[in-house]
This record gives sequence, C-alpha cells and structure tokens, in this order.
Amino acid sequence: SDDAEGDHQSPSPQDGWRDLFDGQDLSQWGVVGGREGDWQIATGGVAHWKDGPPSWLATHEEFSDFELSLDFRLGENASSGVLLRAVRKSIESMPGLRIQLEDDHALGIDPLDRDGWTGAVSFLKEPSARASRKANEWQQLHVLCRGTELAVTLNRTKVIDIDWRDYGTRAKKRVPALKSSSGAIGLQI
Repeated sequence: SDDAEGDHQSPSPQDGWRDLFDGQDLSQWGVVGGREGDWQIATGGVAHWKDGPPSWLATHEEFSDFELSLDFRLGENASSGVLLRAVRKSIESMPGLRIQLEDDHALGIDPLDRDGWTGAVSFLKEPSARASRKANEWQQLHVLCRGTELAVTLNRTKVIDIDWRDYGTRAKKRVPALKSSSGAIGLQI
C-alpha cells in the first residue's frame, strides 16, 4: 500500500507466500550479538531498544533461493540493512549479503554517492536509480535471490539486477556470504 498510515497487507499463502514475522512475537527470529530483551514488538513492527548492544535479528530457518517482500520505515539519519544468506554465528562484520536501507535524503549524504543509497548491495553494487522515500515514509523492498542472481526492487523500481559471480574474488573477501548457497535472513538495527 502507498498510504502514509502504513496499512500494509501480506500476500496470501495461496500465492505461495508466508509470513516470517506475524507482528505478535519474534518466535521465528533470534537475536545475534545482543540480548533477546533488546528487541520488542511495537505497533505491528519490530523495534530495537537503543540502550542495548548492537545486534541484528536472524531467521531461525535458512534460505537458499527465495523471494522476500518487506515493508519498512526508516527514521531520520537511519542506517540499516537486510542480510541475505547470513551466518548467524559469524564473527565477520558483514555476516551476510547486505542490502542497504539508508535515509538517502538526510543532510550530509552525497546525492552522487550511489554506494550510500537504499538498495545498494554493500561492497558489491550501487543501485541503478534512486528510488527511496524520505524518512518516516513507508517503503517497499522486494528481493529475488536465486543461485548467484540477485534482483532488488525498491518502491516498484528495479534498482539491482546482477549475477554476483561477475564480481570476482575481491568481493568474496569482503563479503564472505557470496560463498554461501544458503543462510538466514537478517534485519539490522
């Protein structure tokens, strides 16, 4: 939905979709790098307690080929991300392939620096277009991950369409998840 109130509905299971988050509890997720109490449910979404250590949410289930549809809203100056094929117990700073979620419209963000735009794949590929909305507005992210192919659509604009085999060993050293064929889906603070 495009409304400002955030009236969002999940696709139906009959269409092959299922919810990873029910808006009631975090039973399908685990906290990595922090404490369970650092995260709480707030108005049908996920909120992070600011007084806890940095952490991220990871699905208990692992995924290889999948489609992910996510509605999100970022605060001012926010920087977050969605992790794909993430390793839950990784000591790496980038435990999965990271799709950036940024407040692109914040002061100090260089409008020409596509590496910092929402939809960028960290250390791999900048988005082809700027499709993000301003802080506190609802946005839609759709991810298709199949084999080594990755397509990212942000607010109905395709911003990434790559095969990460094209990015060679340099990227694999910075993003170990490129070597993984499956892993958790993660949500950063």
